[in-house]
Amino acid sequence: ETEYDSQHPLFAFKAKTDPDTMYLHEALKQPDRKQFIQAMDKELQDQLEHGNFTVVHRSTVPEGATVLPMVWAMRRKRKQDTGEVYKYKGRLNVDGSKQKKGVNYWETFAPVATWTTIWFLLVLTLIHGWKTRQIDYVQAYTQADVPLDNLYVKVPKGVEVEGGKREDYVMKVNKNVYGTHQAGRVWNQHLVKKLKKIGFTQHAFFRTVTMLGFLSVIVSSQSNSQWAHAEGHP
Repeated sequence: ETEYDSQHPLFAFKAKTDPDTMYLHEALKQPDRKQFIQAMDKELQDQLEHGNFTVVHRSTVPEGATVLPMVWAMRRKRKQDTGEVYKYKGRLNVDGSKQKKGVNYWETFAPVATWTTIWFLLVLTLIHGWKTRQIDYVQAYTQADVPLDNLYVKVPKGVEVEGGKREDYVMKVNKNVYGTHQAGRVWNQHLVKKLKKIGFTQHAFFRTVTMLGFLSVIVSSQSNSQWAHAEGHP
């Protein structure tokens, strides 16, 4: 696991975290390392089952293709009221700081729901007596089936390749994955497109809001991939 200095883009992750969020090399030193390893196994299994990556021999990588490193972000999730740990999370991220603009990414902008937008919708729900709900997608970004040509990643630490050495293999990126520069944009475009397909209209000013009659949806492109909706009746 790489140690990052203060100038590295991923240092921001480390600087903002609490004691329950850490890198892989730190998690493996914890008393509950077994639970972290189980979280890693589940994450990798989910990624492969969704077809996000295909393991290939390094010799098959086309000349000039980008092979990016990967970073494990490990976290204990606690109940807010008791502080009890209820889940261990291992998130496999591409190190997007190694991407090159114009080579394996272009546009990166994605609208993010501001608190003003959320408060505005909540005020409307109070006025009209609507209901509000919140949904958190599992593997949200990877729901966008967008292939990225000639983008490969190194097989991450903690992963064994059957029948060979880890260093001799890489994983081809097949879908929108966490950590790339364009991940938030691709996810946002995918979800908005799906909502429009079933009749929703994107608000002209609040770009994170889509509407269908009395149903409004806030679409977030943030890494937690949460969206909320308010529903009412005429």
